[in-house]
Amino acid sequence: MNKKTASDRRSAATDCYLSLQVDGQKRVVRKIEKYTDREFVAQYKGREIHCWQDMDDPDTGQIRFYIIVTVNKDGPNDGMIDYDGWAPEIGIDTIEDAVAEAIRGACL
Repeated sequence: MNKKTASDRRSAATDCYLSLQVDGQKRVVRKIEKYTDREFVAQYKGREIHCWQDMDDPDTGQIRFYIIVTVNKDGPNDGMIDYDGWAPEIGIDTIEDAVAEAIRGACL
């Protein structure tokens, strides 16, 4: 199994994982459906994490990420939303930063 890094991405990422440090604890996301520079979709702890980079602000050149974390389908809380919003403007510069924020913000 290959470890996925920022320099080694593929759109179909079923044979890899993403290892992150979130608040000092190691988190490993294994069920990755899509992983590119601009978008990430995966299943983690009964949730679907979807992060994507929105268009850069042409005036400021700022990169912004949008995050949605929902409960997986077919469960008792089907469709419940744990996180739905913009990632903080400061400190979220890569898709990996956005995934870490999704895990932190959804208390996973």
